[in-house]
Amino acid sequence: MLVRGAVRPPREIYPAFYGCYDWHSAVHGHWMLVRLLRRHPGLPIEAEIRAALVAGGGPRSIVEPATVTDRTDPQLVHLDGLNISRAWCMRGIAAALPAADPARGVLEAAAACHAAAGLPHVTSGDYAGEHWLASFATYLLTTAP
Repeated sequence: MLVRGAVRPPREIYPAFYGCYDWHSAVHGHWMLVRLLRRHPGLPIEAEIRAALVAGGGPRSIVEPATVTDRTDPQLVHLDGLNISRAWCMRGIAAALPAADPARGVLEAAAACHAAAGLPHVTSGDYAGEHWLASFATYLLTTAP
């Protein structure tokens, strides 16, 4: 029996990914929106863009690593790449913050958690991830924190 309200549309469940083919499409779209806001303050659709960027996810969805349920699935395995790229991005952001900023510790811990979630799967044994995840891992491991 289906409980009313138990099934929600993708736009509500995964607002950051809604309308995107995969995670990096979502990242590109979010980057574009943030850049537009920064470069063109007062855009007529500024409120709509801002609403789409904090929609439903909150910080928890950013600091907790994504879970990959099937590394042989060419789309789901992108979540390992998301975890690895989040690790290097969070490390870079944390390094740019003042040492006393409380967000720095949160980002450093989240970066370590994301790296730990993604790096062990670079050599998963399946081509879907192995053929490209090594480049992400190399960038993470060769970029100074």
